[in-house]
Amino acid sequence: MERFPEFTEDAIESANARIRKAVRARGHFPTEQAALKCVHVRS
Repeated sequence: MERFPEFTEDAIESANARIRKAVRARGHFPTEQAALKCVHVRS
């Protein structure tokens, strides 16, 4: 039984949760770069 994909899914879900939280707190972003910067700062 290989467990590698499960760890990958956990990392992806964690990143998605951080992105959703940042977008909810901020509301909108003028550029994609601004959105990525906000997510990076909050993590």
